Amino acid sequence: MKSKYKRSISLFQVIVFFVCCLPLQSCSTLAASKYTFDSTRSLDSRFYVGSTSSAISSYEEATKEIDKNYALWNNNLGSIYLTNGENEKALDKFLKAHYLMNDIEAFKELEASAVSLTGSEERKAYKGDPYEKAMNSLYIGLLLYEKGDLENALASIKNGILADSDSKGDLYKSDFTILYLLAARLEKKRGNKTSSQEYYDAAVNAFYYKHPINSELVRKITLKKGTRNDVAKELNKIEEKIIKRQKPRNKVGNWKHGQKEAGVIDEPFSIDYSKVKKRTMTKINSYKSSLEAKDAVIKGLETELDLNSSTIDHSHFNKFVDMEYNVLVVVEVGKGPNKIRKGTYGEKAVVLDMDNYGGITDAQLLVDGIKKDRNDSVQVNVTYQAKTRGGREMDSILAGQAQFKTDTAVAANSFLQASNEMTNQANQIRYSNPYADTTGYAAASGIFALLAVGSAISSSMSNPKADIRHWALLPGHICVFPISLKPGSHKIQVGRVYSNMTEVDYEDEFEINIEAEKDRVIFQRLL
Repeated sequence: MKSKYKRSISLFQVIVFFVCCLPLQSCSTLAASKYTFDSTRSLDSRFYVGSTSSAISSYEEATKEIDKNYALWNNNLGSIYLTNGENEKALDKFLKAHYLMNDIEAFKELEASAVSLTGSEERKAYKGDPYEKAMNSLYIGLLLYEKGDLENALASIKNGILADSDSKGDLYKSDFTILYLLAARLEKKRGNKTSSQEYYDAAVNAFYYKHPINSELVRKITLKKGTRNDVAKELNKIEEKIIKRQKPRNKVGNWKHGQKEAGVIDEPFSIDYSKVKKRTMTKINSYKSSLEAKDAVIKGLETELDLNSSTIDHSHFNKFVDMEYNVLVVVEVGKGPNKIRKGTYGEKAVVLDMDNYGGITDAQLLVDGIKKDRNDSVQVNVTYQAKTRGGREMDSILAGQAQFKTDTAVAANSFLQASNEMTNQANQIRYSNPYADTTGYAAASGIFALLAVGSAISSSMSNPKADIRHWALLPGHICVFPISLKPGSHKIQVGRVYSNMTEVDYEDEFEINIEAEKDRVIFQRLL
């Protein structure tokens, strides 16, 4: 009897041990798809070495499944077709991705499961990071502009600005300079001079904020504004409580002061600070002093920012709102940003800069033999946009799930140790007195073991891994050259600037035909 008891407890603990140590799969899994983000990486590699036909056929097949990665497959197809010069097909794919990326309700059931403690970020539908939505809108806007559809082109550009914006302070607005410049150009072509000027001014400010001489200042200002907002919120909470206590009520429970209708307040209420308790008043004064100090620091930093900005040349922006510059040459350079996982459980999504892939660092143009370098263009640093939103650094950490996994794993180990202690005590008592009643110890041991199993299952089912799906076929950066060309045929040569070469390699060349009173948008990808 004694040995049988020992064996049963030992077997149960072995089961608990394996549950704690081996990962469990969630009971509810998505239907398996032939194409996953990991399995398509080889297709992306083929694209970058210039082999696009097999990538197109595979991605086209993937889009027929209309699964959670539908927008991602279409974005990648759009990039491939654009590189091949098939603009109509590229626009079709970008639009299909666009509708899903901006549809809040689409795949809603996947969103709900993904945000749960046991869900996985990769379960949800791919709808893109802010920079990917902005890039999708940029391509659609440019392609529609090439077709002459100014109204829808402008709507897409505005959507891109909105995607890159953030509501936490003035400096968190979109810093996607080219989007503002294109909006200014389109508004001017549509005859809206006031709106055009507003977008132009916004483009200049965005250019100032992310300029190298201002980047550190902007970082400090955004941090200071963030802490200031936190202090202001705490002060507001205290004052709201005081208002509720001090405002007299009438018989039906509505405020007497400023009341027009039941429950409607149309006049501000002044707090009587003489009736506020000393301890509360000390807090209020402390918060107000903190706000004044932070405002003074922010004002000083903004003054320094303005002084720096006054030295930055943005004269080349004028070409974007000068309608004589009737051609936009869009040169895509390098390899777009990559995402990897970091952290104990892979809960951090980290963006890597892959822009120097292949050694191409920049682009130049020869237009009918006349040189156009980067100073004649507006640059879009895609990796910078991926790492920031409105100039604020992005940090994608699933801290909640990671902490939950750690806590439950620790709890499982603690319960297992407690179960072992109960078993050992029961065995010691029976060794000294074979007739002793150890039922309570056995019951306690079983309870602790069950708790260990439950905690281990919770820990193993939690999936804090960050979602690292991304639009892998984006370029590292884009150069947009505004050019003024007369009607007729013109020769354009695109030069590849390599980091280890002093001379520019003009391998890519093509001819374009310009028609009177018709703007052109030309795309060229350097692979």
